[in-house]
Amino acid sequence: MSPTTLQPSPFDVRTTLLVDLFLNLEVDQDDLLWLNWCLMFLQVCTVSDIVTADGRFIRRAAWNGIRDECCRSPYQWPRTVRPTRQHWDLWQTTLSQALLASNGPHHPLRQQLGHWTDPLEDRNWLLSPTTGLFHRLGATWRHFSPEGSSTMSRRFAPSPSPHSSPWWTAPLPTNILCATVRSITGSDSVLLTGTGCPSETAPTTSPSILQAWQTAAELCTDYYGWVPDEIEIHGDKASLVAALLEGHLRMISNRSFKNELGTAAVQLLVKYAGSDRITIRCQTPGLPQDQSPYHSELIGLMAGIMAIDWLLQLQQWAPNLSTRPTVRIACDGLSAIEIAFEDRPLSPTHAQFDLVSSIREAVLWS
Repeated sequence: MSPTTLQPSPFDVRTTLLVDLFLNLEVDQDDLLWLNWCLMFLQVCTVSDIVTADGRFIRRAAWNGIRDECCRSPYQWPRTVRPTRQHWDLWQTTLSQALLASNGPHHPLRQQLGHWTDPLEDRNWLLSPTTGLFHRLGATWRHFSPEGSSTMSRRFAPSPSPHSSPWWTAPLPTNILCATVRSITGSDSVLLTGTGCPSETAPTTSPSILQAWQTAAELCTDYYGWVPDEIEIHGDKASLVAALLEGHLRMISNRSFKNELGTAAVQLLVKYAGSDRITIRCQTPGLPQDQSPYHSELIGLMAGIMAIDWLLQLQQWAPNLSTRPTVRIACDGLSAIEIAFEDRPLSPTHAQFDLVSSIREAVLWS
């Protein structure tokens, strides 16, 4: 019997899990284990996570087992050792059976999936046909310009800057599209491999910290998600954004713990001058037995980092500054700051493992 194949339609692509493709091929349990290892290493779930933005090809990096982070993953993935060459051979053979039209060098899909039209917030690479490529790094953008004189060039290099900084601090162009790229060996340049289609978007209002806070609160359920209970803005938000981009923003966190009840309060303010500030207050979540001064300290850090991320959404109000945002943090618990910001892997047996993991993830994307 010939191998079973699955041909997902464009409608199914967002919900077609790669593991479902493998199950439809009736791979044996051992092979399924190794294929799942490859998925975890690449940090991908669906077919669209491994294809070019035009939906025509499997990306070379995904095919070769190289994590390229074209997409922003909503999940916190476990650290995994890279699979062996034998397992990547299995990965390629299985993808060929499930998806490919031929075994050519570009890995064309048997059925094209169509251009990406998902939210731009989910993508790390964007293209403006008139301005160039933009690479998301946390809450900032790095700009890449076309190489050569042709506006049709598919090779892009980091843009030169009079301040020797690659960071793009102006508002993004309005004509941006999802994009996928491929790194060029021995060079900082990248090769554009595909672009998505413009998607219809609802009219947007000026960004607001309170609006971002309310939106995050609406996404919370009784069992998932958390936002601070109160947030107040005093003074000029644009001044706070400018201070953030200049490295003059300070975050001061304070906590209390008494009778199995914890609270935290945080202020974001400008170094040395001004009354402009953001104040955040909250009761620390969790059961009474979960509460401690350490827990309250971590919640204060989490609340402040969330507010900084919302503040970064207003950076279009700030002048064109060339420094990457940094914030100096002060709190009573040195151990809380150290565990939240160090690079050392975190053990699941560590106290407050879930909370510290969430803080590290928030820092990664802020």
